[in-house]
Amino acid sequence: NTVPSSLMAKSRGALLLPLLCVVAAAAAEEYECDVVVMGGTTAALAAAVASASVGARTCLVEPTDWVGGQITASGVPAIDFAWHVVTDHNESLPVYKYARDTTNLPPLFNSIVAKLGDPGRCWVSINCFLPQIFLEAIQPHLDEVADKLTIITNTVPHSVEVVTTKTGTKVIKSMTVITRTPVNPNTCGGYDRLLSDDLADWYSVDDSARFTKTVSTLLGDVFVEASEWGELLALSGADYMQGISEQYDGDASGVGNDTCGQSFTFDFAEVIHGVSTYEPPNQYPVEHLDFYSLEDYTWDSIFTYRRLVGAVYDVSNAGDLSVQNWDKGNDNQFDYIFLPRSEVAQTVADGTWTGGVSTDALRTGEYLAFGWHYFFKNVSGSSINAFPPERITMAPEALGTCHGLAKIPYMRDTRRSIGIDDFVMEVSQISGEVAQVTGYAYPDRLAIGAYDVDIHPMLGCTYPSYMTAYYPVLPFFLPFRALTSRSVDNLVCAGKTMAQSFLVNSATRVHPVEWSSGTAAGVAAAFMSQEGVASTAAVYHAADLLASLQKLAAEYTPSRWYIEGKYYPEEN
Repeated sequence: NTVPSSLMAKSRGALLLPLLCVVAAAAAEEYECDVVVMGGTTAALAAAVASASVGARTCLVEPTDWVGGQITASGVPAIDFAWHVVTDHNESLPVYKYARDTTNLPPLFNSIVAKLGDPGRCWVSINCFLPQIFLEAIQPHLDEVADKLTIITNTVPHSVEVVTTKTGTKVIKSMTVITRTPVNPNTCGGYDRLLSDDLADWYSVDDSARFTKTVSTLLGDVFVEASEWGELLALSGADYMQGISEQYDGDASGVGNDTCGQSFTFDFAEVIHGVSTYEPPNQYPVEHLDFYSLEDYTWDSIFTYRRLVGAVYDVSNAGDLSVQNWDKGNDNQFDYIFLPRSEVAQTVADGTWTGGVSTDALRTGEYLAFGWHYFFKNVSGSSINAFPPERITMAPEALGTCHGLAKIPYMRDTRRSIGIDDFVMEVSQISGEVAQVTGYAYPDRLAIGAYDVDIHPMLGCTYPSYMTAYYPVLPFFLPFRALTSRSVDNLVCAGKTMAQSFLVNSATRVHPVEWSSGTAAGVAAAFMSQEGVASTAAVYHAADLLASLQKLAAEYTPSRWYIEGKYYPEEN
């Protein structure tokens, strides 16, 4: 497995990578779409391609200039397949084995992963690669649906037009968005400043010294919420859950704590040079030096953990490039990224929306990341090859920025929908004993997924005891109801915004499951538009419509498990 020469070249020990970008439509004043996807995630990309493949005119709103979410813009280009085994009563179920079986994955996902390989020879995944390799792999599939798919990059939501139906529910009529174009193209596409410094500018309708702005309106029949920050949920006034605001698993009352949840991370890339290479000293304050730790791992094991370019397994060498995403390194365990719901509602009402996130939390995460880089490089002498610190620098080009951090942070949770009939996926429905083989097979299942409960807790937060308990997570199913909203009829949710508990989100937040849920959501949205059905509840409560949707979705993503030569459930 080698990195294509068109994507990587080495010159005087420095890594040079072209800043690849998908073809984007020029900003316009108005877009007429059948399906509008609010993007920025792996699920959003899958939803947009699936919707367009079904035949719907699809508009994908992408906050950055790289589609793919955590695979690209968030700087986590290492496919997180399940790795766990469930054991009880002297029986075991190797969930990781079935999760990686191509029969249990969406065909398009399989096609792309086959092109990625493992040029990083990492150990967190069987596929670690540069983001540009993914962008190159997805481009032909985007070209295939180019007549139906419009991708609007460097664009964020500003507001949502919602009307109330006779039954008291809501319908989204349009979304207003802001597209920014860098005034100076020689600024890494506008990614030369930290996100905490640029965020207000991204969401401002006014031109600035850095960006010219175009304000556009997107009209659509169905809207897909697949953003990293659950922005459509907040802007549309939909009911949602946030953080650990649950008294028990699946509690949608909203009574609990919405200021604690999962930690988030600003990833960055590092490269080992063959010779000493100058890097300026850290210009940012280091506020949590005592937080940094290799824990019980060696320097090489951390560097090769998410290595994207490497020649030898488990050993670091000159020319290797790695992404850092480390629990006791650049995980921001100090500040929750999301503002309390009360503050979010006020910004929506005031028309001052900036994502509903804390700029201070972003800044802490950024400073923490830079501090970890300098800490980690300065203990590089403990590596097998005893690299001196002056041979290790950040590799900004690898993640498409000038400052070195990923374009957007890697998110582990977000605002989560509450589905029709108050539905919320619960951890009891995705876990159980080995004899069950799979989780609960919902009658309205549209897709499948597998990953263990994986929580990166925050310091200073008290988590209910049930959240820290062990759950034997089995291969599970994703129902149509998890993709719905009880308060907005034509809103379909995917990825981390699905109707799911905090615990379930911790098992569905990874690349393969996001791709599956996104594909199902895209098919469902296109199906609703083509059938002229403006309500997810109408689909769920009409047996013929639901059956037709399930049949169509099965063409794009599996809805039952293939395990040891047998399908679960036996009938689709």
